[in-house]
Amino acid sequence: MNLAPIILLPALAAAGAPAREVSLLDFWRDKCAQGDTEACARIRSAQPGVDRIARLDAYAEQFAAGADRAGWQDGRRPRLDRSYIPALTLYFQGEQAVDAPLTALDEQALGMCARHYHHYWVDRKLWWPTDENRQPDWRAIYYFIVDHYLGVCLPRRF
Repeated sequence: MNLAPIILLPALAAAGAPAREVSLLDFWRDKCAQGDTEACARIRSAQPGVDRIARLDAYAEQFAAGADRAGWQDGRRPRLDRSYIPALTLYFQGEQAVDAPLTALDEQALGMCARHYHHYWVDRKLWWPTDENRQPDWRAIYYFIVDHYLGVCLPRRF
């Protein structure tokens, strides 16, 4: 008979509650509160990124709430080429409103980028983010669109 589970189970239970999830930013905040000047400097340098993530979350919520499902969906299939430009318009307008440093919106490349994005996800991969009702998850799609434009489209300029 293997005694390892009998011995280990009480030891694990005695270890206490499970550890809480701690982000790197939380870790730095704790270290900074303890007087670690390097951790304080890291928090200051990370703050613009933290602020940008919060703005992206707000844009994604706004995009999902205003999704033109009639124009952006054929049944349950998203028309990512039709939602691409509205997503980027929301992103660039929001970032300009807070005077964030931006890469310029390339009006000439937008059509090609939108078609490439739609073709890659819908025609080629046959996959896209969906919600619990198997409808396109426009909040998640928003993140993918912004990522595609900034990370794939602009560097390549099809």
